[in-house]
Amino acid sequence: MALTPFGMTAVCVAWVVTQSPFATPVVQASVSQIEANLTRAMAREVTFQWLLPRLQDAILREDLMQLDLLLGLALDHRIVLPRNLLLDIQAINDATTGLLARSTACGACAIDITACETLAQIGTCALPFELTPAGDLNALRRAGGDYLAGEDIDRLDVGLAVVGLGATGAVLVSGGTSYSLKAGTSLLRMARRLETITAPLAARLSTLIGDAVRWDRMGDLVRLRIGPADMVDVTKLSELGGLGTSLRRVADNTSVAETVSLLRHVDSTQDAARLARVSDAMGPKTRGAFQVLGKGRVFRATIRISNLAIGAAVAIYALALQVLVLCAQQCVNVCLRAAVRLIR
Repeated sequence: MALTPFGMTAVCVAWVVTQSPFATPVVQASVSQIEANLTRAMAREVTFQWLLPRLQDAILREDLMQLDLLLGLALDHRIVLPRNLLLDIQAINDATTGLLARSTACGACAIDITACETLAQIGTCALPFELTPAGDLNALRRAGGDYLAGEDIDRLDVGLAVVGLGATGAVLVSGGTSYSLKAGTSLLRMARRLETITAPLAARLSTLIGDAVRWDRMGDLVRLRIGPADMVDVTKLSELGGLGTSLRRVADNTSVAETVSLLRHVDSTQDAARLARVSDAMGPKTRGAFQVLGKGRVFRATIRISNLAIGAAVAIYALALQVLVLCAQQCVNVCLRAAVRLIR
């Protein structure tokens, strides 16, 4: 009878171990679990004391993108802001949304995406141009100007433009199967201009583009002897296509402009896939989650320990505890018997 609990636990542990619980102890969390985890974490972090200094700093810098994000967080978490703070924000907004200011800013933003002051401007003014072949041709024009001026050419920007133009032709021929690649290269090219591409991702993209683009045929492209599609080895673009698919999901869940901003949190194609899963769960609130919690905490919310691994750990702990209790019991019994003999 004393050994029965120990024996039953040992049998359970043996059965659980045969299921290989620690082969994949970490699994992907479901969309609902990601949303619940991030929502709870953000609710703990976003307070008036957290928001106030960030709003004041954004007002001093007249950072409209940051102000828009922080006001959205205040609204989501029902935080009442001081009236004088709201008046300062309104004054900045009025100065930049007048008819003349808006027209001038939109024109500058359409020509040069780095001049865009808000995500709304990027979406309204820059994207209709940048997402078309005209945006890719503009990138080649910039590279030509840099070459004539004797300045360094951004080979990554040029390579993305060439791949984008080649993908545009492939979309027309294939009926749309290369759309993700075209959309991905356009997003990456805009992020490159806005400096939201991280150094690790830029290095990986440079390698992919360097392998896929036939740079030795650039002269033939300039002389219009070949088309952009002839410059690209499509067999080496599978990873770039996967990255484009993930970014397209993020854009569908948030917006194209927000996706360009969110690329600052992507270091690899794996990060892009995680970002897509977060956007599936959080939708338009994705950028706010990264602002509040940071990349590490947001990405940790996309994984969890499997139930089988938790059960195995509990069973092994129970078995070890029972072994210790059984050994301790036997030691106490021996000591008691020795003490009784000594007393007698």
